[in-house]
Amino acid sequence: MDVELDLQNTQAAVEIVRRENLSCLRVPRIIRFEVALNEAAQRKLATEHTSIPVAFVEKMDLETRYYYVEELYEQYYRRFAAAPEWQESFRELFRQLTVFVCQSGFWDLKYDNLPLSQTGDQIALIDLDYGGQFDHCKPGDKKCSVKNIFLGGGNDNRTAVAPAILFDNLLETAANCLRVPEDAIVDPVEFSSIKATRQALLENHFSFTEWLKERARSPDDLLVAPANLILSRLEQDFLVRLNRSIRNRIREREELDPQPLRLLRTFRVEEICSLMRLFHPEDYCWNEGPVCPIFQPVLNKLVAADLLFSYQCDENAGLTIQG
Repeated sequence: MDVELDLQNTQAAVEIVRRENLSCLRVPRIIRFEVALNEAAQRKLATEHTSIPVAFVEKMDLETRYYYVEELYEQYYRRFAAAPEWQESFRELFRQLTVFVCQSGFWDLKYDNLPLSQTGDQIALIDLDYGGQFDHCKPGDKKCSVKNIFLGGGNDNRTAVAPAILFDNLLETAANCLRVPEDAIVDPVEFSSIKATRQALLENHFSFTEWLKERARSPDDLLVAPANLILSRLEQDFLVRLNRSIRNRIREREELDPQPLRLLRTFRVEEICSLMRLFHPEDYCWNEGPVCPIFQPVLNKLVAADLLFSYQCDENAGLTIQG
C-alpha cells in the first residue's frame, strides 16, 4: 500500500466530486500517521527507516464484501426494471460515476470498490486506482478506464457494476465528457457483444434466484432424483458422482464470505475426468474436444426433472451447473 499515492488519489477524487457536483458519490477520508519502528520491526521489514507511514481509512456505513455488494446492486437492477420511479435516480447515479471516471481515470470498477448505499442512491469510491497495475489500462488512459464501466475491473464483465440497460446512455455520457466519438472508447461490434453478455448474465441471475426461491432450495441440498425419473445405471452413477462434487464444493465454501444463494447453488464440477470415465472407461481423461455432447442426455434429463436449473460446458472441458 502506497500511503502517499492513496492520499493524493483521495484528494484528487474529493476535488473532482466537488467541482462536478457529484452528490451521489462518497469518498472516504484517509488520515496519515507515522508509526515508529523498533529494531525488531526494522529487521522484520528489512528497512533502516525508524518509522513508516500508515493510512487509516474512514469506516463508512456501507458493506464492502464483494458478494453482498453484488447482490445489493442486483436488487436495485430488478427494481429499476420494474418501477419507473426508480429509473431516473439510478440513471443519475451511474451518470455521475461515469463523469467521475472520465475526469479521474479510476479504472478498478468492481463491486467491492463501489459499495452501494442501502437506499440505492449513493456509491462510495474505495481503493482508488488510476491504472498501471494491469496491461489493459495504463495510467492516464481515460478511454480504457471508461470502458471498464462495461467490463468491470478487468476483461470480464461479470464484475461490471452497471446494468446493460444503461450502457448506451453511459457510453454517450462518456463520449461527451471525453470529447471523443463513441467508437473511440469501444468498438461498436464489441460493445454490442459486451452489452448482450451483460444482459444475459443478469437475466440468468434473476431467473435462477426466482427458481431457487420457488423450490425452497437450501445451500447444502444435494440432487435427489424423484421416484418417477427413470435413470440408467450409468446415469445413476453420474448423479452420485455429481453429488459428490457438489458436496466437495459446499465444504470449500464453508470458509468463504457469505454469498447469495444463487452463488452457493452454482457449482463448477472439477471432477470432470471422474465423470467422463463413466462414459469412456478406456480413457483416463480427455483434455481436448467438446464435453457437452457426452453429458448432454443425462444433464437434459436432470433439467427436465427440475433437479437442475441449467448447465454449461466451457472450452476448458469444465462443467458448471446451477441447481
